Amino acid sequence: MKRLLFIAISIALLLGCAARQGAIKGRVLFGEKPVQGAIVTAQAEGAETFTATTDANGEYSFTALPPGDFSVSAKIAEREQMVTVWGETHLFLPPGAEEWVGLKLAPREGVIYSPYEPSTPSFGAISGVALFDKKPVTGAVASIYLDEGEELKGRGFRHSFPTGEDGRFYIDDIPDGVYFLAVRKRVGRDIGPIAEGDLFGVASANPITVKPDTETSTTLHLAKKEKTRAPHALDLSRTGTAIRGRVLDADGAPLAGLYVFAYRSRIIGHQMPDFITEPTGDDGEFILPLGEGGIFYLGARQKLGYSPTPGELFGLYDGTADHGIKVGRGEVIKGIEIRAVEVLP
Repeated sequence: MKRLLFIAISIALLLGCAARQGAIKGRVLFGEKPVQGAIVTAQAEGAETFTATTDANGEYSFTALPPGDFSVSAKIAEREQMVTVWGETHLFLPPGAEEWVGLKLAPREGVIYSPYEPSTPSFGAISGVALFDKKPVTGAVASIYLDEGEELKGRGFRHSFPTGEDGRFYIDDIPDGVYFLAVRKRVGRDIGPIAEGDLFGVASANPITVKPDTETSTTLHLAKKEKTRAPHALDLSRTGTAIRGRVLDADGAPLAGLYVFAYRSRIIGHQMPDFITEPTGDDGEFILPLGEGGIFYLGARQKLGYSPTPGELFGLYDGTADHGIKVGRGEVIKGIEIRAVEVLP
């Protein structure tokens, strides 16, 4: 009897462990073509490294992974000059979850230093060219960031004017130091998350060192953002922390085409939101992936940019007096409703 009980407990424990294991799947592209034979690495934070090889469709799969933080990257074994330039390369895998991580490869580029005469003594500059499919990109904006932990979002510490027909960008009068460079070209809107059809690239030479009286130049190969595999799935969350709910009108009907935003600061509207969703669908549903957890102050609006304009649909979460929700790391808060109405003149 004791032996049977021991076996039953052992099986239950094994099933419990298996239920907590997760998976990371995705696809590797070079340009817009799938890459067969790419080596994909999933590095668990402070622990084991997992590897997989892409198939003829460029797809890879890691199964039976423990929950935790992962860094995912790809390379082509015989072409070490290739570097990952696109993808949710850092993520938190919740217990039992399946994450989709799409990766894109581009040629690795170095930097060129040349003399520079700054208007501010001892400052430097960063310049370069943005390419897509080996052709110059018009209308792209380069941004530099002080810390890679900023996840290269927003306009950063400094940004360039949009590129011309030659694809060249220029950021002048920069204090000497170390920076992270990214370039993006948006389609249809000026701010918010990278959306389907946008072009985006991270300098393979990052971090870039700016020296006094020196111009640092490099080339960035941009990739096109594909349609998210599951627009409202939990796998959009980098850490497994998220808020889910619906945006409704005053009568409780779902509203489509609104962005849900979140600020870490209680003062809403004086700067870009820390987190923004994709537009809601016809069902008004949204999923707002978050970072490490904390208190987030929520709202929804029809347009992204400056202050709400007359006629725009806008609303703040009214479930609490200060519009805030406390979310723990790895927690998903469900059933949140945000009411939006037209802004009066």
